[in-house]
Amino acid sequence: MLIEALEPLLVRLKDRDIELAPGVPTEIPDDAGLRLLRKAPDMVRVIGVIIEPIYRQARPVYWEDAKGQTQGPADVEFLAKVGHGRNETFWVVVTYQGTVRWIRSDRLRAKPRYAGTAKTRPGTPL
Repeated sequence: MLIEALEPLLVRLKDRDIELAPGVPTEIPDDAGLRLLRKAPDMVRVIGVIIEPIYRQARPVYWEDAKGQTQGPADVEFLAKVGHGRNETFWVVVTYQGTVRWIRSDRLRAKPRYAGTAKTRPGTPL
């Protein structure tokens, strides 16, 4: 669980101590995080959204929209995680046709076979 202290705090775990500094997100085991939230709800909070820039140039992505159509390609700008534990979801933040869109990771699709190919023209049957 990713938590943030609102004031300096020393957390004693079974195997080690962790010093929490205000404004610095810190990863701690889920059970210890839940205990800490119960004991000191006014001193710590859960970080619900983590957004990180991509570290190298990612390949363009494609995704399935609400109508079931494949959209893309789009340039990846950021990666995001929302929630924690069983409720976490992962997102790709992209730029597509001049707008920023959040694409949930389960909507990502492989590059369509026809992407980048020349359009076919009607012809005579063989």
